Amino acid sequence: MRSSQLVRIGLLVVSSSSSLVVSQEEKESSLHHLRTATRRNQEEDGTVDLEQESNTVVGGTTASDGEFPFFALFGDTNCGGTMISDNRVLTAAHCVASGAPRSVRVGASTTSNGVEVGVSCSKTHPDWNSETPFINDVAVLKLFGSTTVSPFATLNTNTATPAGGADVLLVGFGQTTAGSSTGTGSDTLQKLTYSAISDTDCATAWGSRVSASSNICAQNTATTGACFGDSGGPLMATDKTTQLGLISGGSSNCASGGVPDVYTEVANFNGWITEQLTDSSCDACPYSQGCLEVVRRWMAQAAHRFSW
Repeated sequence: MRSSQLVRIGLLVVSSSSSLVVSQEEKESSLHHLRTATRRNQEEDGTVDLEQESNTVVGGTTASDGEFPFFALFGDTNCGGTMISDNRVLTAAHCVASGAPRSVRVGASTTSNGVEVGVSCSKTHPDWNSETPFINDVAVLKLFGSTTVSPFATLNTNTATPAGGADVLLVGFGQTTAGSSTGTGSDTLQKLTYSAISDTDCATAWGSRVSASSNICAQNTATTGACFGDSGGPLMATDKTTQLGLISGGSSNCASGGVPDVYTEVANFNGWITEQLTDSSCDACPYSQGCLEVVRRWMAQAAHRFSW
């Protein structure tokens, strides 16, 4: 398999291991692989790599129609998110690293239902960067117009939850086959209940790649866990309304029972997320919509300014 095929799935690639602990050499090699392949692919064919990386559910069950009405499926990249207001979607920063999606499908329980809404622009956490991709991996999309979603996802505000060993609920579309990056995604929204682990165990597995002030982890098994197909999607409490985290990344050998799945802990970012509900500034927008119009205006102004 070409390295670009791994990178385009969108989560941090690490060597598989039967142990919870991954060596520093493996982590450094994997990060180098991700960054090098990303630059090479963008130079060679102009494709977007980071935003196509993603996680989804292995060993889950099919969610019922309307069970997660706030789920938002990206229209042109393999990512997801959650509606947190009538026109804002919470997702992962790496999903919009090279631009916002053109649209999202709100309330989707299959890849063909829900309501498709255009995306105006996105705002990425200012401290996120691809050198430490799990840290501050959070972004907010602004939609064109308002939706009638009810209820929105409720953001957890307690950084003490979930505790290690607590049941958590992973939700997403995408690959359902463990230990491979060549499978196909699911046509139906999947859900999986598995266990959060302590910050200490998360740090033991990932070292400085994670931070207790940014991340929480959940432990996959040989048959269950997050995988390729839907980064940015939610980690929910078992009440199905409280969002604890959003999918950031994990091992390329997904659902292996090795290194745990990594999530951005939303309770650590409530202040910044709340600010985005009224912030009209943007970092990125789809070339087919707002950004293209900005470029056209700039080119017209430049042509007039420098005309003979």
